[in-house]
Amino acid sequence: MTVRIDSSLRVSEEARTLAKDIEEHSGYLVRIRRPIPSEAGFFDIWNRSFAKVDPNARAAHVVVSGELDHRIEAHELRHLERHLVGRVWQFAPAEALPDRQRLQVAALENDLEHLTIVPFELVLPGAGEFWEALYSEVLKRVPSSDDVTSDLSRHLLFLR
Repeated sequence: MTVRIDSSLRVSEEARTLAKDIEEHSGYLVRIRRPIPSEAGFFDIWNRSFAKVDPNARAAHVVVSGELDHRIEAHELRHLERHLVGRVWQFAPAEALPDRQRLQVAALENDLEHLTIVPFELVLPGAGEFWEALYSEVLKRVPSSDDVTSDLSRHLLFLR
């Protein structure tokens, strides 16, 4: 297999190596690419990038909107590595749930994965400031109501 990378993206050699390792150990094709139109709504939730797996096609995707830097590419590849190589169990929303609740389950899963992924990133220059700024922005967008208590608690815990 060969990692497929959109020509509009400049991906570091480290990320290429990690992507090849994921392919080798998982049997999945890894693509690093720009979003397709049907994925536009994901960026309202996931900011600038996300990782997703298509088990039917045995393909894994790192989808990036905007500038790509070493933190983003490595971060999303670590999500894929945990899922495909480490075979770490994940919360998966039930198909019958409304879209909003499906997104909440996905957000919880993402936050739980960050508990193991982000500590590896914190050794990189500027990573601590990046994560603090990102989650501070999340907190600013949280409306003041009781139904967001668990979201607020998760993000505050993450920042500590």
